[in-house]
Amino acid sequence: MIDRLVIHIPFADQYVVNGNNEDTGIMDVAHLLNTEATVAGRTVNRSSDGKIIVEDLYHPYESIPSWASGMAVKSFTRPMNAWPYVEIKASPAKLLLGHNVYGTEDYKKCVAEMLGLLAISFPSLNSMLDVAASHISSLDVTYSVKAESQQIADQFIKYCASLRSGQTKSREQYPTTVYFGKRDSRHKRLKVYLKHYELKNYISELKKKNADGEYDEAIAINSSEELVDYTRGLIRFEATIRKRWLTERAIPSGLVQLGKYANQFQEEHGKSLWKQLHEEAFKDVFKTFEGGQVMDYSDDHVLGRLKATHSKPRNNGSMNHSVALRAFRFYRSIASEGYDEIHATTPSSTFYRQIGHLKEAGIPLANLQNLHKIKSNVVPVIQLIKMDYEKQHPATYQEPASGLNRPKLSLVS
Repeated sequence: MIDRLVIHIPFADQYVVNGNNEDTGIMDVAHLLNTEATVAGRTVNRSSDGKIIVEDLYHPYESIPSWASGMAVKSFTRPMNAWPYVEIKASPAKLLLGHNVYGTEDYKKCVAEMLGLLAISFPSLNSMLDVAASHISSLDVTYSVKAESQQIADQFIKYCASLRSGQTKSREQYPTTVYFGKRDSRHKRLKVYLKHYELKNYISELKKKNADGEYDEAIAINSSEELVDYTRGLIRFEATIRKRWLTERAIPSGLVQLGKYANQFQEEHGKSLWKQLHEEAFKDVFKTFEGGQVMDYSDDHVLGRLKATHSKPRNNGSMNHSVALRAFRFYRSIASEGYDEIHATTPSSTFYRQIGHLKEAGIPLANLQNLHKIKSNVVPVIQLIKMDYEKQHPATYQEPASGLNRPKLSLVS
């Protein structure tokens, strides 16, 4: 799906003073004072006669609310080596559906929703823009795979965090997210993360800022049992594609031109341009996964870890494996009867001592708590991340209609 768009819309010629060539210029921020844009000042002084003087005016990022989400907007009046422009950025899925667990590949619909929200909310600012000359600064194309359980998805992220192969390296590892590539890359940025936890965090953020009930509908949509359940085990592969990456592949970044190119690509190849971009962006990462395994639950592996951690040499030179073997038998009991059952039937001191031995051997508590649910000992990575681009929605999914006429929007002038 098209998960995020960053669109640059140039100001019309009459508001811009040209620089060294036709592609650069500056604009007087005073033009924005009669628009809906919030104009701020970086410097505030008091004159000799006591008047307040605000200098170095600019338009900071602000959010245009819609019925269930928001769109960021900012004017760049003195950009470096560029024509002055307005930037809008948003998740079209959130504008259309109220969430971005899944969404649409309809580029025209996504663009129309964002441009329409700007036109309705900031009509005076919008009238100063040359919308036809807009271009895409960056776009996120996101597709998902579904693991058998949330635990397997958790382990997959841990696997990704240690991934190293040639130029394919992970960085900025977090418990539920891994990034690939350079942080400041002007070409692309890759992100793999667990949607279930991101959705829970998003709901928490909405609740924190919902003192006046403004986000009631968004909270209700994102908290629905069906939606939350759909995210369990959902591993997201997000590619941020920048303008330069498109240009290097002879793909137009112009807003209108990219739409036409996408339509032509679909007709000629029988697949969406957005899937193609995603495949190409992730091809090196997917190739690196070949031969890898997310987790090894085999008895030999676990026993080996326990012996390596807890076995000690005897005076005669042989190895004492008694601690490791007791911990292994305890592990097998959990595997067959379940964590909760063993917890309930084992003396507390014994239970936590053995749990400590297993954790010291590198077996996380979360794994032990779900061990009896695992159907197989080894999960091949390439099998786990086998992307099915045609199955990206629940069976009940329907293409969304525009939200521009939803009631909340009428409150925005």
